[in-house]
Amino acid sequence: MKKCFCNKSKTYPICDGGHSGLKWSCKAKDSVIVDYAFFTSPKLENMSLKAAHHFDGASHINLRNPVSCETGVYFSDGTDFSILEKWIPKIDASNYYLVLLGHKILVPNLPKNWKVIRLRDDSQHPLLELQTIMNHKVDLISPIKPKIFLSHSVADESQIQNLVDYLRKYLDLEIFLCGDSLISGHSWYNEIEKQLNGCNHFILINSKTVVSSTFCAYEAGMAKALNKKISIISLDGSPPAAYFQHLHMFDCPRLQQSKPWLDPHEILIESFYKILV
Repeated sequence: MKKCFCNKSKTYPICDGGHSGLKWSCKAKDSVIVDYAFFTSPKLENMSLKAAHHFDGASHINLRNPVSCETGVYFSDGTDFSILEKWIPKIDASNYYLVLLGHKILVPNLPKNWKVIRLRDDSQHPLLELQTIMNHKVDLISPIKPKIFLSHSVADESQIQNLVDYLRKYLDLEIFLCGDSLISGHSWYNEIEKQLNGCNHFILINSKTVVSSTFCAYEAGMAKALNKKISIISLDGSPPAAYFQHLHMFDCPRLQQSKPWLDPHEILIESFYKILV
């Protein structure tokens, strides 16, 4: 008696053997069901299905059941690491790969037996590129993670807290955010000066409320005086203040128009990837 792991058996949870004609079937937990199994979030299901067809494997977006395979591959655009976290304990494989769809995505915290592959943003044949990399057992090294000082208006804090939590949890980034990083009773001026001196990257989350913020202007001026790397992300498309108008700005509303399938939280994550690497 074999247990069904694909949830397509007519006698579920028992495997009816109906997939044997497709060269794979549900087998016992310690057996290999397919050579290749591909996993992803629902929004990238098309990529997973194409990979399953190319490698003669199986595609999964259903989190209910564990999957056994020889090689497990998870596709990610960097905004769905919370889903990857849920998949990891459900994949029983000999080889594990996280495939990042773009060179500007930082590598999340992963078990040691997972290898990381980045596909080029402009790749015309991503699955052929993936096959070549896996055949040569390439493991791409993650870039050095920066220490980030995040400057923002208090009025925008609720919009960016989820972003900061995501970046800290899944990418293990060191981020200074006044709202949750200042220690009660300490001099905020000394702490901000200390953090600005120690950071590698000053990022301003711009909006219409930032232009009138004295504190943002103070932090920006100090970052400029310390010759820090400076980047700007605009929440609402507002241009930066005069002291930063010479710098390129990543515009969230414009990015949303080009990638309408991403929600506002994912748009912010995408913007960070563009400036972090």
